[in-house]
Amino acid sequence: MGRVVMIDFIDENETEKMLRFLSQNGKKLFGSAVSFNVLKTTPSSGMSLTIYPDEKTAEIGADDRDKVFKEWSASIVHTTILEAEVSSVVSNNLEYSKYQ
Repeated sequence: MGRVVMIDFIDENETEKMLRFLSQNGKKLFGSAVSFNVLKTTPSSGMSLTIYPDEKTAEIGADDRDKVFKEWSASIVHTTILEAEVSSVVSNNLEYSKYQ
C-alpha cells in the first residue's frame, strides 16, 4: 500500500522545520514502512511518499501521521492524502537526508 501526503504550510520557515523533523524522526515514527520519503515541493509545501507492506500496517502509519499533524496543526494550512496500490518499488537501499 502506498500513501502520498501533500502539505501546505503557513510559510517557508515552518516548511523547513517540519521537513527537518520528518527527515530526522521519520525512521522512528514510520519504522514499519518499507519506504518513507520526504520532498520539498515549493518554498511553503512538501510531501511524503510512504510504502507499507500491507493495509494493517498502513493504518498504524495513518494513526501516527495524525498524531504528528495534531502537534503541527498551527503550521499546516492544507493537507491532501492519497492512498494507492503499489505497482512497483525500486531501491538501491539508499538513505539520504540533507538534515544531518
